[in-house]
Amino acid sequence: MPVLCDKGSPADENQTFLEYLKKAAVLARKNKSMMLLPRAEHIREEEYGQHLEQLISDYQDVIRTGIFTAFRDTSDHQVRHLHFYEKREGQVYFSLQILAAVYFYYKSEDGDELLREKTEEILHGKAEIRISFPKREVVLCSQENPDAEHIEARYLFRLASREVTTEVCGNVSDPLRTYPDLYLSPHGLIDRADIYKGKIVIIGSEDREIGDFHATPLGEMPGLYLMINGINLILEGLQIHQPKWIIRVLIELLVIAVSTLIGVYLPSTVSAPILAGVFFVSFSSFSFWLFSRHCMFMDFWLPVVGTELCRLIADIAEFLKSFSQKKECDQ
Repeated sequence: MPVLCDKGSPADENQTFLEYLKKAAVLARKNKSMMLLPRAEHIREEEYGQHLEQLISDYQDVIRTGIFTAFRDTSDHQVRHLHFYEKREGQVYFSLQILAAVYFYYKSEDGDELLREKTEEILHGKAEIRISFPKREVVLCSQENPDAEHIEARYLFRLASREVTTEVCGNVSDPLRTYPDLYLSPHGLIDRADIYKGKIVIIGSEDREIGDFHATPLGEMPGLYLMINGINLILEGLQIHQPKWIIRVLIELLVIAVSTLIGVYLPSTVSAPILAGVFFVSFSSFSFWLFSRHCMFMDFWLPVVGTELCRLIADIAEFLKSFSQKKECDQ
């Protein structure tokens, strides 16, 4: 990936990058692999930009380009959403995360055909775009309004830089020690290329001087980890899907019914601690799971409603019993 700093990149660095990119493309063609690059935009050196475009064109069978844009929430400027695609001037540009998942599961020809099909659906204004992967389906919602909440595009951060995991999670383990077969150096990439077969390899940097850092709910992360978490979201089937309203109603009614039945059929000395456990442990965990996987917030008052229904049922039963006894006495 070409890095253009404020001071400008020397011509020899650009030339070196182009030479390495060409060698990588030759290897990709030989190994039937696919290379993904960010779209070349706003390149200052015109000659370098032309050479880069020509090289991508010459190796278009193994090189694809995509976008990488971080959506920042306007309230706190934190990144919470994955970017699926952009539609500009009659063209559709898919994100690098989507491209990585598509070409991981599909051969280049099949992947190209799939993306062409989805491009047509987007250009024709289809509201919901779905891409089917083995054992999972990903929904690509329209994100023309970056300030809107897009549940399907919500990041679930599962992978973070060492700095974030140390500060937030207290995890000081070094992945290079934990996984001794993980080689990240260029020499390791060449010497142990077999360990990368059938995998997605992401090349990036955690160097702050590059400036590719973004605020997230977990802390500042380099763009490299936004890319990783986006791909992981798709490959692991972690995308959040909101349930239909009927499912939400049924779940809420089920929670109320369970709380009510516990109070009706068990003595108060037994039902009270059980309901307390449901309220503070089971229900809170269940609610958190529903929110993290389906973005469905379960109101903590639902067990209370069930308890009150239990009391109401008991009062009604007591009233009917008293009324029946009174009627018998009158007779």
